[in-house]
Amino acid sequence: MNPHQIKFESISPEPPSNLYVDAPGGVIWSVWNSATGVTLTLTIRMIDENGSVQESMYFTMSPTSDRALNTKNMSIGGGYILSAMVSVTGGTVNSRGQCWTTLQLADARANPTFIPIQTFLSDYVTNGSNPSWPGGFIRQSTEGAGYINIINVSNPAAGVDWTYTVPAHCLQSIKGIFAFFQTSAAVGNRVMQFQLNSPYDAISSTSNNVAASTQAHFIAEPWGWNPSPAALVFENVQQEYLSMIFPLFLIPGDTLISNTNNIAAADQWTHIIIHTEDWIFI
Repeated sequence: MNPHQIKFESISPEPPSNLYVDAPGGVIWSVWNSATGVTLTLTIRMIDENGSVQESMYFTMSPTSDRALNTKNMSIGGGYILSAMVSVTGGTVNSRGQCWTTLQLADARANPTFIPIQTFLSDYVTNGSNPSWPGGFIRQSTEGAGYINIINVSNPAAGVDWTYTVPAHCLQSIKGIFAFFQTSAAVGNRVMQFQLNSPYDAISSTSNNVAASTQAHFIAEPWGWNPSPAALVFENVQQEYLSMIFPLFLIPGDTLISNTNNIAAADQWTHIIIHTEDWIFI
């Protein structure tokens, strides 16, 4: 496609955009992502310093799914930026809270070191929502609704309590906790407890009942919540509902654990499920 020459009024002309880039100009594209197998495309349209509309520039990124920072520094020359948009072009991002992107205007004269000058795009990108400039938003990553997540915690060894640790760059609102506890034939009463540990505080919730030998209990937070699939049939199982106050907000490094008093060597925690709402936390 050949560039099209743009002509402006000669008296007090309006610029084609309020975002001008001095040559050599650049942009810093950053992404934090938790979805797997995702490819993103950044599209930038510009008019150069001579008034010619340039061919659209396309940049791609396949970010990691561990919420770590992925970044690209890209030289774009000089001129007016007409528009910029980030879209999902590979894989699936179903919901806000999974893939966060920012775009910053940068001074590229010290290439490869880019110095950020202005943030002009900052939002979540999904298959159905493409953050763009102009007309987009500058948001914080914890604004609005997050990603509704079901976390299956690995079963611990027999006689051991389970632990879940909030991953890096993740803010989580705990909506519910479910677990199944089977006691062995060893004599003794076990007291079942869920506990939240953070650098600032510890919050615990204890069952009002005890688990004697050779008993099965499922423990749920909040009262009445049971996410177990239909294939899981619990017969002769005692139901326990604890009393934590939801939602609980957890930051990276916080832990949720079971803390079972008098747990026996052959007692077993299984089917541990945590229901959360997640945001990228940067």
